[in-house]
Amino acid sequence: MFKWGEALNKPEIIGNFEIVKCKAQIIFCEWLKDKLPNWNNNVKIKVTKPQKKIIEQKNYNNLKQLDFAMLLYIIVNNWSFLMQKYRGNFTKAHKTYVQEMIDRRNGWSHKSTEDIEKHPPVGIEFRDISRDLDTIRRIIEAIDKDQTILTEISNL
Repeated sequence: MFKWGEALNKPEIIGNFEIVKCKAQIIFCEWLKDKLPNWNNNVKIKVTKPQKKIIEQKNYNNLKQLDFAMLLYIIVNNWSFLMQKYRGNFTKAHKTYVQEMIDRRNGWSHKSTEDIEKHPPVGIEFRDISRDLDTIRRIIEAIDKDQTILTEISNL
């Protein structure tokens, strides 16, 4: 598990987080492809306006073309449909986890210089990184039965 005292001496946690995020993105994409097979009816209309604009401008036509944030928004904005079709291991708390991950992802992506100066070297408190990893882990646990990524997260 992540050791707080070693945080500033171990900036590789950032790289590890990015790897976990990318693996989670693939898991989310594959899961959504299975649960939302009708792109036009389910996906394009259930993203934010700026995301919809990007999808239209870039002529995206499948989930693999979307980034991490868009996939998270699709999960949240299609929550009722997804829960009707696939209950799985999801609880109401999982929607909160996905919403939290959207907020945290935005924090990672939109750091100010002030944030970076306050929390060197990356502008995010290391304790928040651990929480972000736990949030991703909780979402993946409900979606994916492969324990490999969950083990990787636990070992960080």
